[in-house]
Amino acid sequence: MGHHKNSPRKSAIFAVLLLCLGLTAQSQAYIDLAPTLAKVIADSKSIVVAEVVEFDRANHTIVLREVRALKGELTTDVIRHDVGSEDSSMIPRHILQWAGPGARGVLFTSRSTALVCVGQGWYQARAVGTGSWKLGKDRPDLPLAYYGSLSRLVDGIERMLASKDTVLTVVAHGADDEAASFDLALNRTSVPELVRIQRIRADMKMPPMVMAASGDPAYSLGLGAVDEAELPRLVEELRSSDPTVRADAADDLRRLGRKAKDAQEFLAQHLSDSAPRARFAAAAALLRINPKDARGVEPLSNGLDSTDPTERRDAARATGLAGTAAASLTAKLATLLKDSDESTRIAALQAISLLGPNASEAVEAVRSLLDSPELAIDAADALGRIGPAARPVPAQLVKMLSSDQAATRWAAVRAMAQIGGQEAHPAVEFMIRALPNASEVDGYNMMVYLAPTTP
Repeated sequence: MGHHKNSPRKSAIFAVLLLCLGLTAQSQAYIDLAPTLAKVIADSKSIVVAEVVEFDRANHTIVLREVRALKGELTTDVIRHDVGSEDSSMIPRHILQWAGPGARGVLFTSRSTALVCVGQGWYQARAVGTGSWKLGKDRPDLPLAYYGSLSRLVDGIERMLASKDTVLTVVAHGADDEAASFDLALNRTSVPELVRIQRIRADMKMPPMVMAASGDPAYSLGLGAVDEAELPRLVEELRSSDPTVRADAADDLRRLGRKAKDAQEFLAQHLSDSAPRARFAAAAALLRINPKDARGVEPLSNGLDSTDPTERRDAARATGLAGTAAASLTAKLATLLKDSDESTRIAALQAISLLGPNASEAVEAVRSLLDSPELAIDAADALGRIGPAARPVPAQLVKMLSSDQAATRWAAVRAMAQIGGQEAHPAVEFMIRALPNASEVDGYNMMVYLAPTTP
């Protein structure tokens, strides 16, 4: 598999998949059913900013308290979410990475359903009793409603409820004639900022479904999470007394890359910021704006060595976001794959995924995690991101094709599709066997996995 020219047999298999599933490369697939943020707001009885009071990893529960009402009234009742998956009790990665005490999200609640946006991720919960909620079905469509910083989301909701328009960031849908299903099929939304982002103009009068809004030029503002015109505002926000605002501003400056060169010295002032997350965000931004500006490496390196697990986690995350200029820290990331703190291990693995081929030094350390039930899926995705440099396909990936967990089986398939080589052939055979009973989602995903194998 991989990017080499494919055999006639595999090309024929790909053609059969398209014929049997009635799909084309332009397929919009299942994400056309995604709601816009306007619909999510309209369907919600209350919308609040909620803060994590307690996270019990062992019992997979999160206790939240409302701290700010955006729609409806603020209550003093605590909210308990059981976020263990029904089939395995495992906590979805984006929830695990977010749910530390003090973390905030936006809670959209109807009578029996709640949607929680944590910025770069969502989860759905269903009511099971007074003040008690269980994790609901997976909602991979919701990043098309919103995907970005929490501060932008809160401001956007307030503006929309005040009958004003606002600029939101979402997972790109239909950009370059390629639906966001491609990013979802490769599980890119599980790694912060790996997916392509676009800006949209939103208001409460916009269509309720993404399919309709994405085809209307009145709502599309272009690719990228931030526009160069926002540079003065972002520099000003670096002076905020709120560390979250400072960190979000630095993150957006990083997203601008070289276009934010005029902000370099302002960012450099935050390399000793008292808030670790703001400090690491500034360092990553400097390295993205100018990869030769090595001032950003030391704060990240020191953070990776910190005795504080939260700092190690945040430094690992920022190292991945810093791009190729931080590749020299790959060995430290590999070491953190054995960290005593689970969220730090995951952050290091995600950073390696972001660095992709530049993190090939970590291949052996990542391979060893394929034997870990908790990290096998993340490890498979990381190896897939590293690509051909991870060859030969590890035997553990082939073994994962026989897992009793569907998520594990498909993680192996997408990893093998990206790594390629003769050892990846079992993934093709797996898809042939899965074809007769494939759902629309699985069918589209198989098309994506086989696409690189066609001439």
